[in-house]
Order: sequence, then structure tokens, then C-alpha cells
Amino acid sequence: MGNNLVTANQKPKVFIATPAYSGKVHIQYALSYADTVATLMKHGIEVTPRITASGSLLVAERNRLTQAFWESDCTHMLCIDGDLGWPAQAVLAMLEADKEFVAGVYPARGHEHTFLFRPVKEPNSERIVTEKHLLKMQYIPAGFMLISRSCIQKMRDKHSDLFYEPKDPRNNPEPGYCFFNTEVYEGEFWGEDFVFCRKAREAGVEIWVDPLIQFDHDGTIGMLMEALTTDPSKAQT
Repeated sequence: MGNNLVTANQKPKVFIATPAYSGKVHIQYALSYADTVATLMKHGIEVTPRITASGSLLVAERNRLTQAFWESDCTHMLCIDGDLGWPAQAVLAMLEADKEFVAGVYPARGHEHTFLFRPVKEPNSERIVTEKHLLKMQYIPAGFMLISRSCIQKMRDKHSDLFYEPKDPRNNPEPGYCFFNTEVYEGEFWGEDFVFCRKAREAGVEIWVDPLIQFDHDGTIGMLMEALTTDPSKAQT
């Protein structure tokens, strides 16, 4: 087991978690990953990469990566999907935001101005709650999320019922917590990313998004802030 305590003065150490189907990532991911690692190391921030073959059961791999992060000595888990490209400086900005859960929202594949998320709005208003340039969210996709160790600690404490371990070690020797899962909730099918967000919020964690990150999602390039400015109705669901 790694050290699960992070002191206030501890330098960030980033665990990059990527569930890559068949162990392959796209070229834009590879270029952004190399630039990000070089940028973080230039600022004295250590990086522990974990790019794994997710196969067909993505939810299981996301949970395994979360457990691997927990067992490491890293302070933050940066979840990045293998078909994304991003600017390295965005990761530094997310770390500097000093939030337990901060993320970027990328355009839907093939739809430049369509971004999938559910925001937190001000009372009796359509305005999204903001803090500086960050937007407060209820639910977001899981493809670009920076999660602090304290976030996972709160989720483990709140959702102890989600702990699992194998009855037969030959089948799956890795215990963990099922924070990512699919389910039917209030009559609606929920993907593992929205379920994770709900579990985090139930544990008292706020979710924030930096809308100024430009992404390349498998060839679809877009920035949330530009989409909100151009056509807010298309930028959320």
C-alpha cells in the first residue's frame, strides 16, 4: 500500500490514468501526453503513468485504475481518455485551481459545438454557478478529470458499501471500490461517468470545470466556453 495521506505542503504528484481499448491511444493523445509530462516535470511535478488495455468492460478498468491511484503515493489522479488531445498548460491550470475535483469538458465526437454536461445553476436563474472562470457542475463526462486524493477518501468513507473483493482470487485478485458503474436511476439509464459524479457529490465533493480548454476529440476540435458563447442550447444536455 502507498501513503494515503497528503500534507498541505506536499508537491503534487500526478497519476495519469488512461483506459485504452486494446492498449492503443490516438496520435493526438500521444502528442499531448508527451507534452504534458515534459511540462509537469519542468515544474518539478512527478508523473506516474498508467495506460492499460480496458477491453470491453470499461467500468471495471476505471475502477481498477482508481484503486491503483489510491495505492500509489500520488496526490492527484488525472483521468484522460485515449482519443483526446489537450494543451499541456491546461493540466497546470487545473492543479493551480486547487479543487478536489476539476475537469475539462470536450466536444462530442463529430459535433463541434455539442458538449454533454449538467451544470449547477444559480437559484431561480439559468446562470451557471461560477468561481473565477470555473463552472460548477452536477455531471460531466469522465474523459478529462483531475481528482484529488481527498476526493477519493471522501468517496470511500461515504460509500463503504461499494467495496468489493474476490471470493475466488483466480478470477480477479484485485479488491477495490465500484465508484464507476452503469445503472438505471430515477427511470433513466446512467453511464459510469455520471454515476461517478453523483457518488462524488453525495460524498460532499464539488465538481468544477475549466471551460477554457480546447480539446481534439478524435478529430472534433472545440472549447466549451466558445460553444456556450455561440449557442448555449447546444452546449449542454
